[in-house]
Amino acid sequence: MEKGSFLRLAGDLIGKSYADVADEARHTRSHQFRRLLEQRRLPEEPWDDLAVTLFLEELANADSNNHLGNVGVGEREGRIFSGLVARRNFHFSHGIG
Repeated sequence: MEKGSFLRLAGDLIGKSYADVADEARHTRSHQFRRLLEQRRLPEEPWDDLAVTLFLEELANADSNNHLGNVGVGEREGRIFSGLVARRNFHFSHGIG
């Protein structure tokens, strides 16, 4: 969903001020992630657990195994049956086994 559409619809549901706060938090996290990728080094200040989790989930979205409606059939395709295991490994399946 596009950012603008999401915030407008969320604002209708939870109120514009709460949606604005959520947008600011989202922007701050996005800035953290972009800075890490651009500088290619760990930040001076450690990230909190939520930031690490969100970053890993963003990376996992790039994995074709996690695309909606995609079913890979190659020997290198990752498959995880258990949702608990998927969450524990941040939805990364290659190299786990």
